[in-house]
Amino acid sequence: MLALGYLSGCCAVQEIRYIGHHASAEEAMAEFCKRLWTYLHYDYLNHAYTYTAYKYRKVDAHYIFTGVEGYAKRSKVGQKMKYGSAFASYIMKHKLGTVIGTRLAANRMHHPDHKVAAWIWTPSPTKLKQWYTEYEKAHSKKIPEIKHGQSSEDCKRPDVSGVQTDVTD
Repeated sequence: MLALGYLSGCCAVQEIRYIGHHASAEEAMAEFCKRLWTYLHYDYLNHAYTYTAYKYRKVDAHYIFTGVEGYAKRSKVGQKMKYGSAFASYIMKHKLGTVIGTRLAANRMHHPDHKVAAWIWTPSPTKLKQWYTEYEKAHSKKIPEIKHGQSSEDCKRPDVSGVQTDVTD
């Protein structure tokens, strides 16, 4: 599950976490947009979870994300990697903003055998909203409403095309 979190001390930059937990960059982008423009709501009358669109939500100025791009030990080869660069490429391919990346470096703190990189993304709010609206239209019939006791990951997603942003490209 993807998560968003502000870097301490700065309200203009958020970290996008757990990109590597998704099967594809497109799936990670859809989850990012879902978390950006909707929140999970439990309807006590119908005993069901639904995603509800925020009436007003701003796209932050910058987002940072990281990814394992390689391994120093051959025993690690075959594990999931390059999800960060795949996400950055997806952003650039779909013109969802500007992305800059760092060079590869060892994760010296916890996993010195991991080669990692970081990216800073300055999104285009208009193009991001357009992408998500089109994505939701293409995938909305495949997502069933869930009932009490089922996973919230499968619940119905709202139309967010009417959510306003105050940031222009």
